[in-house]
Amino acid sequence: MEHDFAPCVCSVNRGGFGVSRVPIDLALAVTIWRLACPTTLIRDRLFWGIAEQMICDIFNLTIEAIFDRWGHLVNQLQHDAILSKIDMFCQAIHEKGAPLTRCWGFIDGTIRAISRPKRNQRLWYNGWKRKHALKYQAIDTPDGIIRMLWGPILGRRHDVAMVGESGLLQDLQQWFNDAAGTPYYVFGDPAYSLSPWLLAPYKGVLNAFEQTFNTAMSSVRVSVALSACGLGKQYAVAGILTNCHSSFYRNNTSFYFGVKPPSLRSYLNGEG
Repeated sequence: MEHDFAPCVCSVNRGGFGVSRVPIDLALAVTIWRLACPTTLIRDRLFWGIAEQMICDIFNLTIEAIFDRWGHLVNQLQHDAILSKIDMFCQAIHEKGAPLTRCWGFIDGTIRAISRPKRNQRLWYNGWKRKHALKYQAIDTPDGIIRMLWGPILGRRHDVAMVGESGLLQDLQQWFNDAAGTPYYVFGDPAYSLSPWLLAPYKGVLNAFEQTFNTAMSSVRVSVALSACGLGKQYAVAGILTNCHSSFYRNNTSFYFGVKPPSLRSYLNGEG
């Protein structure tokens, strides 16, 4: 009889100084600490009693391992998991006052500031935020789960460019329709181009109906701007771990819409 036991230690290669074996729970704790606490490596060493280089090695190894195993949960829409709950998502959003009846989630571009690069600074500069940055595309659902965190791309790129490069619209067109072919859609800010699967507020001079619509959607729209190995992987793993935390303790989005998140097992298996 075969058993599939998870390893209890990870091996950290120390170059010419051999291999260190680190308990998995310690590696995860160090990684969460580094993601959550903006401390220096010197303070990390004093807290953990581990050398700075070893802390970096543990952090990078753990980020790589989590991303390799579960990165698809945020890089790609898990349509099967969403479609099994899509009517519940639509109902929860509509019951909170949204005039739309087939809106299942909210899309937004989110920006992470970076240090000013030495070369090609203008490519990374985001004029709206007035900082050098990486951009991501995020989709959130009423259960508080981040369903997509695609990126990063250059900070100057437009949100519409991310929709095209991520292949999101093709996925929505292929999967997010009912049996009669009627689309389900996500809702974003005015920067997005309209399609049957991606809606945005009315623009320009508004009449009374359009103003009322925009106000109602604004009241329910979820902000999806979130709170070594590449920074892109670190942010993606932070999104995965945030979803894991939400599976245990829920979050403001989940409580607001009254929709429970999936269990941790269901989420990590791509089922919820």
